[in-house]
Amino acid sequence: MILSEKHEHKELIEKILLVLGLDHEDGEILEKCEQELQADAALNFVKDSIRYPFFQTRWQIAEFVRLKKDVVLDDYLPFLLEDQDQYVQRRVLLAMAERTPSLATECACRRITDDDFMMRLISLRILAELVSSRLIEALELLSGDPHPLVRQEVKSMNQKIGTRITE
Repeated sequence: MILSEKHEHKELIEKILLVLGLDHEDGEILEKCEQELQADAALNFVKDSIRYPFFQTRWQIAEFVRLKKDVVLDDYLPFLLEDQDQYVQRRVLLAMAERTPSLATECACRRITDDDFMMRLISLRILAELVSSRLIEALELLSGDPHPLVRQEVKSMNQKIGTRITE
């Protein structure tokens, strides 16, 4: 099994992470990693990837954790959520919604006022998807959002759930 040997695994992980970042649109490498890396190898892979310099690699680690469905790996999602790249943060939050819904709800509530309009939009969608008791509060908060996509989402959600929140 790949990465099961202790010696030289760091060097191999570095190579895999590099190729993963270069292959970020195709997804073949991510799929192969998800299939092949088990237990300790998967854990070493995630640990070594958190500070990897390519954001195209780091967002895929969140996807890897989501696909692996391993509670041990889920513990690394909060670390990945602190990534400096907004896209990585959004992908991590999406992975959290599936793997750790209560933590995703908590994080989405904290990020509902983020400077990044896409983070606000994703946070709102996660609260709706997880049927959060905080959704109405978030809709009220974002009803006058400066970004038209966020306002449109608020309007659409209001129509679906029948609330009357005005700007």
